[in-house]
Amino acid sequence: MPTKSLSAAECRALRVRVIGRVQGLGVRPAVARLAERLELAGTVANTADGILLEVEGRSAAVNCFVEEFNAALPAGTAIQQLLFETNLPKNRRGFSIVELNDEGPGTAAVPLDRVVCPDCLNEVRDSQNRRGGYPFTSCTACGPRYSILESMPYDRPATAMSNFALCPACRQEYRTSIDRRFHSQTNACPSCGPQVWLVDDAGRTLRCDNAVNAAASELRAGRIVALKGLGGYQLLVDATSGVAVRRLRDRKQRRTKPLAVLVGSLVDAERLAWLNDAERKLLIDPAGPIVVVRRRSDSSLANDIAPGFDSVGLLLPTTPLHALLSDRAARPLVCTSGNREGEPLAYEEGQAERDLRGIADWWMHHDRPIPLSRCRVVQRDFKEGATGNQLVETAFSRQQQQRFSIAHRPCRITDRKFGINRLLVGRQP
Repeated sequence: MPTKSLSAAECRALRVRVIGRVQGLGVRPAVARLAERLELAGTVANTADGILLEVEGRSAAVNCFVEEFNAALPAGTAIQQLLFETNLPKNRRGFSIVELNDEGPGTAAVPLDRVVCPDCLNEVRDSQNRRGGYPFTSCTACGPRYSILESMPYDRPATAMSNFALCPACRQEYRTSIDRRFHSQTNACPSCGPQVWLVDDAGRTLRCDNAVNAAASELRAGRIVALKGLGGYQLLVDATSGVAVRRLRDRKQRRTKPLAVLVGSLVDAERLAWLNDAERKLLIDPAGPIVVVRRRSDSSLANDIAPGFDSVGLLLPTTPLHALLSDRAARPLVCTSGNREGEPLAYEEGQAERDLRGIADWWMHHDRPIPLSRCRVVQRDFKEGATGNQLVETAFSRQQQQRFSIAHRPCRITDRKFGINRLLVGRQP
């Protein structure tokens, strides 16, 4: 930051408004790092229509800021408009991320959920890390966004994380500009974040040190576990056990529709299906799609996964919780919607225990709420028997999107024939 006052001739100030999909991606931290590196002062904030920042300092440094701005933004940023205007210098010291009480029209693109990133996954799988085995690990590059959002702009007080106060260690990460959790709105750890627990079919809470290990043990034994996911409950069962898969189909009343299969890694996926480069790329996409691929004849999957088909829908873990269950069950798992065929998706603990009684043997709950507005969206989709993940297959080297996930909605369609200010609604085909 500037160490002394600058003359009017030396100083330049800009006000920049960024409109597009720019919230929930780490744009503000990236802008703050760029400003600090160039020794500029100012502020950056989420607003009702995107991001607003003010920056001031030496003219040459401000010019560099403008030149390097786009390159400094994180992956996934989609700018629709970038508006620069000259501002009056305010002789600020330092650059900070702030919150604004912006009550303008809510036109900002809603942030999308992003699958757990490799860095967070490595931490979760490291028993020596303070987040080792913690199922709600995230950073500015990954984690829930849309599925925990209660209102815009996207800041922690407007999410389902608002009741989880940061512990000193997490707060230090949140305040440190070189940390990848700098201003991460979903930041949490075992000391201060959401927790999971298991309940059996008699409504008794299982008291154990590690609920994930206990759930994985039940999955290996062929039991059906109802898991509270991002937008509602899912049903998990051992995908290699014909008996367990048929039991799930009978109880769920889903007789023949193919079931999606969760695998722990690309290596595990290769053991079950023949993958081409396009399919491998899709499987690791940040949206976490289910990819329909050609099944290997020698795979360990039960025949009842997709009766009558030579293909199977695979997905990699979308959250640390899914990764931990997959790792510790040490086998592919069916991952399907938590409902009876044709009924709404369960999303609350009590409702899930009532609605899924007679289907699930165990319930894995957690105490991070699912906002009601999200529930209404996913209930509509899960009536189709989906898992909430985008469904994609490839044909003749071209990607064909069969169904959007909640990680792809709400979305904007750029097409001049629709004009402006058009709202498109309706169910998917």
